Amino acid sequence: MQRKISLLAVLMALLGMQLLVPTAALPAYASLPLFTRVIAIDPGHGGPDPGATRGDLLEKDIVLDLGLELRDLLQGTGAITYLTRDTDTDLADQNPQVSGGRKRKDILRRVDLVNEWQPDAVLSLHVNAIGSSRWRGAQVFYQADNPASEELANTIQAALAKVLKNTNRMPKPGDYRILTDSQVPAVLIEVGFISNPEEAALLANADYRSKIVWAIYLGLYNWLAASCR
Repeated sequence: MQRKISLLAVLMALLGMQLLVPTAALPAYASLPLFTRVIAIDPGHGGPDPGATRGDLLEKDIVLDLGLELRDLLQGTGAITYLTRDTDTDLADQNPQVSGGRKRKDILRRVDLVNEWQPDAVLSLHVNAIGSSRWRGAQVFYQADNPASEELANTIQAALAKVLKNTNRMPKPGDYRILTDSQVPAVLIEVGFISNPEEAALLANADYRSKIVWAIYLGLYNWLAASCR
């Protein structure tokens, strides 16, 4: 099994990437840490809710593309994956019994699905935006007072910095319902600022989005391998 780890490390090296956990530090069975692991992927927004926008570039489209590519990558390593959505729709219509507006119904349905699936981890994908165009950089948010969520955020943030080479942001606790109401380790990943013109151009690029997916995968891989969950 250790030979498989080495082959994986060689492949990453050829791609200019690397595991953040030294292969020598991994247990013998950690060459396939994602095998049979259950991972929930939550592409934010969808349908009538575009999320953050910049011209024709919509958050809902970016994160759906990321989510589908991440699903394929994870399934290729033997993980069991669930997506809260795999088309351009929100989940509000699945929650007719819940009172409140469409946004509230959508978010609560996502939380219900996550808690029903009981995955090993939840990866909620979003794009950031702010009034000023100066801010940029991917950033991961985690459940306050949840060490496993914080560890996952740390490994994904480190992988984003390593792979993308354009963010020095640090993980932070986040007050988002997908985090506060999830019963399993969950993180919310803001993959960049659509309000920053340079980063928006990157987010529109398929190759750059693939780098984001690879970084998230590596962070998740390292979290599982290091903790032997």
